[in-house]
Amino acid sequence: MIPPVWLYGRIGEGRRQRILGMTLQAASTSEFPVESGVLMVSGEDFVLEEQSSLLLQWIQEPGRLLLVVPPFQPGAQDIPIRWIVEYADSLPKDGSGLAALLAGEVQYRLQGDFLTDHISNMQFAGQTLAVGYYRPRITTGVLAVTVLPIWSLRTVDHPKLSQDWLTQLYALAGRPRETAKQVQTGPNLTPLHFSILLHLASREYATLEEALDSLESSPIFKISREQGKRLCADLAEFGYITKASLSETGREALNKSPYAIYLTPLKEGNP
Repeated sequence: MIPPVWLYGRIGEGRRQRILGMTLQAASTSEFPVESGVLMVSGEDFVLEEQSSLLLQWIQEPGRLLLVVPPFQPGAQDIPIRWIVEYADSLPKDGSGLAALLAGEVQYRLQGDFLTDHISNMQFAGQTLAVGYYRPRITTGVLAVTVLPIWSLRTVDHPKLSQDWLTQLYALAGRPRETAKQVQTGPNLTPLHFSILLHLASREYATLEEALDSLESSPIFKISREQGKRLCADLAEFGYITKASLSETGREALNKSPYAIYLTPLKEGNP
């Protein structure tokens, strides 16, 4: 059975979205899903994503696979482990299943401290990685990176290859915990609104100006001061914040949202 698949960022637009919709029943999203499943993002967006820490926090729950796919920005990365993507100077050889189907379209070479246990049959010949994965802890979900262009037009005629490939990879993420169904947390709240709620909840601020100063220099929330003011105005209108603090309504909305799991790591980073 194919797990639910969501396309986050530019991978959820245009031709790639249409092909992944046909082969994997994938749907575009602008928010981090509450449910377990596969969240797919391009390598370009993963590295440049203003909320990359939040993307990685999403897999702290088992049953979640964050899958990074081409296109990439070549170079060395250290999010969350050290890995390198370079333009390939030759096509990979051999392979089976989806790797064999797409070998002729692979444009990148992947190296890094990835795990390949249980997915050795998904690789190319020799030491050439088609996909690798990283698990923060034994009880969490998984981050996987692949050089296979799984949005290729070739997959439309062979959807089962894509489905079997993803199902095998998703099995690494573990069984999801049984959780109560999340309720609607408020009118028209976006991930950026929740970023503000997390920022204000992560420590105490004497004034909203102090909170905006901290937001502007935050290495996690890449939100401009003007944008932060507009978001705070929205939240104040909704009754979710009062001055520089969360109201009871705002705290309840955050606690019932999928973003609640990010609060403790943020507090630990704000002694």
